[in-house]
This record gives sequence, C-alpha cells and structure tokens, in this order.
Amino acid sequence: TAIPRNLDMEVPMRSGLLVALLIVVLVATSAPSLAADWSFDPVISFGAEHSDNVFALGAAEDDPDFDPEDLSFYTSVNLAWTAESPRSSFSFAYAPYFERYQDYDNLDNTSHRVDMGYRIDQSGRTNWEMRGGWARQQRSRVFFDDPEQDQFVLPQSEFDVYAASVQGNFVVTERNRIVAVFSLGGTDYSENEVPAQDPDGDGTAEIPAATFENASDMSLQLGWETDLSERMVLGVSGFATRIDEGSRGEFDVYRLIGALQWGDRERLM
Repeated sequence: TAIPRNLDMEVPMRSGLLVALLIVVLVATSAPSLAADWSFDPVISFGAEHSDNVFALGAAEDDPDFDPEDLSFYTSVNLAWTAESPRSSFSFAYAPYFERYQDYDNLDNTSHRVDMGYRIDQSGRTNWEMRGGWARQQRSRVFFDDPEQDQFVLPQSEFDVYAASVQGNFVVTERNRIVAVFSLGGTDYSENEVPAQDPDGDGTAEIPAATFENASDMSLQLGWETDLSERMVLGVSGFATRIDEGSRGEFDVYRLIGALQWGDRERLM
C-alpha cells in the first residue's frame, strides 16, 4: 500500500465545527470590546528565494535530465485589529499569502488565514484566553510510494487547517501561577483521493493513486510558571496529546518541557 505524507506537517483536524463554535463565542463575548480602544496594524512583505532543488528530493541529484532549480517570489500581508480595555482585549487578523514560481508553477501557493483571540481578567488572580484560527492553502504534495520509496510530486490540492484553544491562568502567589490549556487542531483535505497520473500520455500511470486522510488532534497542557525577575520566567509544562489519523488509528503523545524565558513578559505570553 502507498503511504503519502504532507510536507507542511500541519497538525490536522477532521471537522471545523468546534472551531466555528469557538469563533461564535469569541464574537459574542467580545461585545464589551466594541467600546474599547481599537488599533489597526497592517504589515506587507515582499521577498524572493532561489533554490537549486525546489522539490527537496534526493532523486533530483541522480537524474541528469531533471533540473529542479527555480526562483520564487512571495507577497505576505497581515491585517490586524486589536481592541484594549482595562479588563479585556480582543484581536482579529487576516493574513493572505501569495507565492509564485518562475518555472514550476505547480508549486505556486495561495493561502488565507484568519485568527481571532479574546482575553478577559475574571479577577485579580484569574484570567482566560480563547483563540481560534482557520487557514486555507493550495499546495502541491509529495507522495512516497512504499516500499521502494519512489517520490512523486502530485498536482495542487486545497486543504483547510484549523486550530482552537482555551487557556486559563491562575495566580497562586505574587510570583507563581498555574497555566492550563485545552486545544484542538486539524486539517481537512478538499480531495482525499488523488487518481493515478499519466503525465506522458502513453497509457502508463507513472504516478500511482494516493489517499490522503483527514486527521485530528486534541491536547491538554498543565504547567507551572515562576517569575524569577521582572524580565525572567522559569516554567515547566506537561502535555498529553491524542492524535487520530483515521484508518491508521489513534496514538497518544506525552511530553514534559522545561523553559527559561528572558525579555518583555507581555511579548513572551
């Protein structure tokens, strides 16, 4: 059987229903922010990149007739609105991204991303943060044909990436706090079945059929943070994640992470 892989390595999710519900909650609970101080921060970036192997395939080095060298150009836009009040904040951002290749136009990518966030201080010792995001991308995928591990570049496909989280910050003492986060993430492919390809038109399917499944993940984080100084934070967090890859089954991942952060605390959070 063939085992396809998505090079973007985005954490996937089967349905955007929960994210849609979260966005509704964000909009509903952000009504007090309408009377807050609003700011608009637009950012636009342009760039170019030259690569001698745009497909990142080892097989390209062994084929003298295949030239994977190309030049790409990108335009990135980020339109962010923020509302601040004494006890709450609301943010909304829309970020389109356009990437175009000079020769290999099948690698062209257009993506649209929307992020929303809401933070409220319930009391002097407790605050909550809710975030939701959605992104749509159009990108070529690489297919690995097992067991020979032949690599094939498939036509462009469209897929949606979702993310949602709820975070609670609980102050224990002046310098210590507990952080709890529940998050969901995922990807939905517009086309899960990619038929066999015959680019040469000789009646032979040089590229076999591939199947790309939607998947989902759910994660719980529990952590402890201590302020060592006004600009230094020491923290430790445990993560438990359940990943569902459809017919490939479910598996659990557990992580324990310790970190030392230094800098402006508002920018680190």
